[in-house]
Amino acid sequence: MEEDRDMQIEEIISIMGTEQRVPISLTDKTHDTESFQPWLSSKLQKLDNQIIESDLLVRKLAMGETENLHQIMMALEKAKLQFSLVTEVRNKLLEGYKEVMRMQI
Repeated sequence: MEEDRDMQIEEIISIMGTEQRVPISLTDKTHDTESFQPWLSSKLQKLDNQIIESDLLVRKLAMGETENLHQIMMALEKAKLQFSLVTEVRNKLLEGYKEVMRMQI
């Protein structure tokens, strides 16, 4: 019984061996990828817009023009998360820059 199972596994491995492999080309780019600079610019613009929006909502709350505290808290949390993302990206960029500067030529 043990031998039958081993033979079945070996048969499956031999069948899957070469037929299931897909060649990967590292130089072939079939889709257009966004570069880092436009991505970062869009994230910074989005962060700026969310901070402005949340600031406006807080001002409206302070003046008594709105009573929807949930909407204000959601806007503040979105701005906080966007700020955290941008801060982490900045930190990773600085770490990468420092690592490159430490390299010996």
